[in-house]
Amino acid sequence: VVAQVACGTFHTCVVTTSGELLASGWNGYGQLGLGQGSDDEVLRLTAVPVPAPVKQVACGGANTCVLTVDGAVLTCGSNEFGQLGLNGVPTGFNDDARVRELRPVALPGEAAQVACGRYHTFAVTAGGALLGWGDNSNGQLGLGHAQNQSLPQPVPLPAGALRVASVGGGSCSVQSCVLAELG
Repeated sequence: VVAQVACGTFHTCVVTTSGELLASGWNGYGQLGLGQGSDDEVLRLTAVPVPAPVKQVACGGANTCVLTVDGAVLTCGSNEFGQLGLNGVPTGFNDDARVRELRPVALPGEAAQVACGRYHTFAVTAGGALLGWGDNSNGQLGLGHAQNQSLPQPVPLPAGALRVASVGGGSCSVQSCVLAELG
């Protein structure tokens, strides 16, 4: 039974009620997470190997971000602007910046939610903190500057905001929205 669907520019991911992750579509950057040697076009929903049951999936333009039930965040696909949040993976438009299998993102604790814009990614921690990484050329990460970030960065909340309640984006979106609880 389908629990959630997320769509990227050329790919689709599905989470089932049992925590299985399925993916289909164009896989040219490895955004389906099927590993090395996988086809560039996957025409049927295919099981993606994950280390734990999946709670949520978010799709960027050519990348995927997965949240497992134990609060881990995993990413794959294009890292052109650092949107995978992986230490040691180069950025840019080249083969070295493509990750074809899901890899864990180092976060300061468990995550509760993830969201992707076209080239940027957010995670909300279990404690309500907001972390962002990837394309920040228009300040879309909310960090107070316009430099891209290849690793998760804490996003300062406005005065009076206690914690993040929800975050959202879209695969064709260059901006994201945050819902905060006020004190």
